[in-house]
Amino acid sequence: AVVLLKQMLAMDPNQPGAALTLARASDAAGDRAGSIAAYNKYFELNPNDAKAYGTLIQVMVEAGQCSDAASKAAAAEKKYASQGRSILAGIHYSWGLALECLEDYEGAKVQFQKAASSGNSKFSGPGASQVGRMEDFLIMNDAQRKKEAQNRR
Repeated sequence: AVVLLKQMLAMDPNQPGAALTLARASDAAGDRAGSIAAYNKYFELNPNDAKAYGTLIQVMVEAGQCSDAASKAAAAEKKYASQGRSILAGIHYSWGLALECLEDYEGAKVQFQKAASSGNSKFSGPGASQVGRMEDFLIMNDAQRKKEAQNRR
């Protein structure tokens, strides 16, 4: 599929559907860099697809681009705010993943809470589960800090 989609886009690069399908197929094939490039091409052609933007952010996190993903998520939240909380749920969820990757568990918890309370059935349950995970990380970090402080005495 990836080869055929690349051929289609080489003949006519202005096909947003083909660019989005290439992004998804590249991601499924494990080609994160190719997926990110295809998503970026897709957003040049179709800049208002907030749902797909959340997926781009998640692929960036999976590619280890956590800081860039968090920055893109913050910009996307502002850009797509008028589309509503339910549409932004994927962006908030993926932003939470980026912040978790950066070990900002409090910030991640906030983003996962937004996904959990979005009313979007795809992200409400997973967002709530992630909130619990972030609370666990925060508890573990606090315990670790206390242990380190006791060892310094």
